Amino acid sequence: MALRRSKQSKGSKANLGLGLSEQMQQDLQPIQKSEAISFEIMPEVEKYIMPLSPIERQNLRNNIQSSGKVYESIKVFEHEDGKHYIVDGHHRFQVIQELGLTYGEQWTAEKIVGIKTLEDVYQWMLSYQSARRNLSNEEKSFLVGREFQRRKGLAQGREQVRESVADIFGVTPRTVTNNSFFYLGVNKMPQDLQFKYLKKAEYDAEDNDMELVAKLTNGKLIDLGKSENSWDEFLEKHFPAEAVKPESKTPEKPADTADKFNRHLDKWFHTFNKEVSKKGFVSKFNKSSEENKKAFLDKIDQQMELLKSLKEEVK
Repeated sequence: MALRRSKQSKGSKANLGLGLSEQMQQDLQPIQKSEAISFEIMPEVEKYIMPLSPIERQNLRNNIQSSGKVYESIKVFEHEDGKHYIVDGHHRFQVIQELGLTYGEQWTAEKIVGIKTLEDVYQWMLSYQSARRNLSNEEKSFLVGREFQRRKGLAQGREQVRESVADIFGVTPRTVTNNSFFYLGVNKMPQDLQFKYLKKAEYDAEDNDMELVAKLTNGKLIDLGKSENSWDEFLEKHFPAEAVKPESKTPEKPADTADKFNRHLDKWFHTFNKEVSKKGFVSKFNKSSEENKKAFLDKIDQQMELLKSLKEEVK
């Protein structure tokens, strides 16, 4: 079930589709270059950012690289430990680091005034994320469900949580319940398929997974969230043609060598792309030891040389 709007109460905090509210803009304080502040990523905050699909991530990098600057500031808060942690702009910050852009000339940051606790951070992120104009209905439903599941772990009654989340997003409590199961169902999907379902418009209709995505409904994913079934069991029940079938015991006619090698390469590239497209991969990689990073890059070079050599031999 996609996010449905109801009449917002007078005191509702939701600002869907309107961008930064006037109050949020007033809470931002520019950070001058002379302040020499370093910015860090807090895992507790990073896990609540809306992930980018590989296509969106590449488009973001291309746009920043071609313009030579980042137009939207990085939003940070000052923690009680004295460090400044990013609240909004994790993806932009990763690209900034990759391209080596200069602070002040090519990118800027603003401090969110008044934020003191992680709960303050979550509330600011929620208001900001829900205000984005380019969210699909599925992404909005995902946000509602995620916030309900997050608050469920706090010292509040379940009904109180439903009511407060409904008020924040301007939806009915029933919609909050359905969206919470929708969120749980989406989380059972493989991550690359999650991107394609939540961001259908970003993908080419010719993509191999889009036929399955077109068959999926929010209602079916709500049922998946309510059940104990895994994603594979869900596929087997509703879409047996797309389910992963066990290998047949009857020996098949062996494919020719080129076809067999193609399938091996496809499997390897799929696994590799799935790992490197995961949220936070670049950030985590950059935090690895220099020895491990060098070993990884050396292996990439070795594989590239091997593939080039093989390509020349089989021409």
